[in-house]
Amino acid sequence: MAITKFLLPALSVASTAYAACSAGSTTTLSNPSDIASCSTFSGSIAVATGIAGSGTVDFGNIQKIDGDFSYEGDATVQTIMLGSLEEVTGDFTYSNLSALSATGLDKLKTVGGDVTLIGLGSLGDLGLTAGLQEAGTVTIVNTNIQDFQGIANISKIDGLAVSNNLNLGQISLDVDSAGMINIGPNQQSNGGQSTSFRNLISADTIVIRNSSDIDLSSLGNVTNDLRLIGNTVDSFAATNLTKVGALVINNNGALKNISFPALTQISSGNATLQIANNTKLNTIGGFPKLTRVNGDVTFSGNFSKLDFTGIKRIEGALYVDTASSSFDCSSVNNLADSHVVRGKDTCKIGDKSKVNGDTTGTGSSSDAAASSSNPASPMEIPADFMTGFTVLAGLLSVFM
Repeated sequence: MAITKFLLPALSVASTAYAACSAGSTTTLSNPSDIASCSTFSGSIAVATGIAGSGTVDFGNIQKIDGDFSYEGDATVQTIMLGSLEEVTGDFTYSNLSALSATGLDKLKTVGGDVTLIGLGSLGDLGLTAGLQEAGTVTIVNTNIQDFQGIANISKIDGLAVSNNLNLGQISLDVDSAGMINIGPNQQSNGGQSTSFRNLISADTIVIRNSSDIDLSSLGNVTNDLRLIGNTVDSFAATNLTKVGALVINNNGALKNISFPALTQISSGNATLQIANNTKLNTIGGFPKLTRVNGDVTFSGNFSKLDFTGIKRIEGALYVDTASSSFDCSSVNNLADSHVVRGKDTCKIGDKSKVNGDTTGTGSSSDAAASSSNPASPMEIPADFMTGFTVLAGLLSVFM
């Protein structure tokens, strides 16, 4: 009886301690001290809002969360203390914590799922002192961070989305492969952020906006799209790129030269080559080995020369529209006459309105000084192409 009387309270305490460190489903945590004694918490945690009475939330000595962790929509928290946390097996999220200035992620190295840091307007430093080594997709949007420390040396990452961080002047990553990369706009001064993925060999999709410098020097293959939009670089080279699903180079106002010396084909389910509204790009070329585009080709702008002599097959339509009256449409006609172009071909010159944003080429035919050898009707970009472009633009705006 005496032993039983002694053991029962002890077992009860042990059971309570175990219960506090695990949960079968997501736990909405209103009192962080409930898990402060846990070294590992098994289950997912969603932190309740309005619990930072003094501006600080302390999660004790927890080292691992075997599940997701999310803290969202609390305008009162300024400092989060998670200084012992090294691993989260699921997703990690800080979202809309407008007063947060200290993340408390000094030792965090591994996140099995995605890392989302959104709406942290007072955060000037990621606080990833040990350096994140592995994560799914990392999203950093609408923060006040000034550098990429804590992310730059990550060894494994599925994707990266970084935009609307107006003090972030440089983004670099040393990984050799990734899923979708979506960069910019960020810093608005000095021509935008500098973007470097110098060791990146392959990616699913790359979109770069508002960059003053772009380094993709090791890039060899992009499964889907490579899009360079609204950057301030005066030249761009992808010297090792051999294959891309679609290539779009639009609205880069300072761009004077492009070079893709190793690119042999543009092929995917939505294969496209579009170079439009790069007002200082006088010559469209730089594709000496490109022989095949499995879709539409669109060139629009102020160029006076088209160097596309290596091309052997364009499976879709070819559309050329330049404001330069010195352009000679014979280069386009020759491609049509030699049956390189499988779809319609159109060449229009002298319409200066096209320099300012119209890449569809649906202006008045009276503006054109010449048309191609297939003049049955002015070519319009196929509706399914424009729809796909619009959908992708909508998806990307989530990160802006």
